[in-house]
Amino acid sequence: MWIWVAVGVGVLALAVVVAFVRILGSIGRQVAELQDTMMWTDWPTSPRRAGVNEPAELQTASTA
Repeated sequence: MWIWVAVGVGVLALAVVVAFVRILGSIGRQVAELQDTMMWTDWPTSPRRAGVNEPAELQTASTA
């Protein structure tokens, strides 16, 4: 009888661990998607916008 109790506790513990790993995996995927989205929102869409992000010394050289 004690063997069945140990098996039941082991199966329950395994189910909790699997659920926890799935939650962490889901969070990791969502964070990766957010980082990819943020990279594309920071990407310059035009040469003029790209110039806004350049340091001042490069802007004066490129406009001259």
